[in-house]
Amino acid sequence: MATTTRDIQDDAVALWRLEARSFLDYVVTVATPVSTDEVGERVSAAFQEFLDEELPLLRRLFELLVRLDMSPDRPSHALYAAQYNFVRPEKLGTVFVQMADQEIVAMRSIAERYEDVQVLEERLLKSILADWINFRETSVTQIEKILADADRARAAAAGEEVEEVEEEADSGDDEFPWHDEALGLEERVKLAEGKGIFEKLFAAMAQTDCTACGYDCEGYARAIAE
Repeated sequence: MATTTRDIQDDAVALWRLEARSFLDYVVTVATPVSTDEVGERVSAAFQEFLDEELPLLRRLFELLVRLDMSPDRPSHALYAAQYNFVRPEKLGTVFVQMADQEIVAMRSIAERYEDVQVLEERLLKSILADWINFRETSVTQIEKILADADRARAAAAGEEVEEVEEEADSGDDEFPWHDEALGLEERVKLAEGKGIFEKLFAAMAQTDCTACGYDCEGYARAIAE
């Protein structure tokens, strides 16, 4: 059961301090990893993609803080950052998984206090947390796959027996089948028939995730619905 002991200003600032200068931010914007192979290049490319996709979440959080009459400074990196300079991307991938798992635990701890909310600002924070947790979990899964593929490739090259991993069929976005900019508006709206207000709003978006409004299409629809 969710606790009623919560302070949205403290919780929003805690999330800002956790994510505005995260490990991911450091390894993309400051560290200079040494890429010498395909695995390193894949990890580095994934890190850049994650940070780009995270920017709309940071904007949403900052806008909420401003709405709460707060003007947070960009915090310092909450880690002994220099130790990651010039480290091979594959090793950074392992550290990212560890760091991201800790962040997910911290975000879930905050989210537990916002299971039952009515105030708009609290609902906005709840939405941001839900999207961020989902994003972090997806990011971890992607890095873990890259690292596992590398381990299997090395084992195979060494002549070791490697268990075949059955690739999951790409079935598209089963949860949100309308999230495809190639579909027309009528087609997308039809796919959301019988769904809730959030899903219908999401289907009506352009599906380009351009973030010109400060959100991706899913995040904007969720914010309007809430």
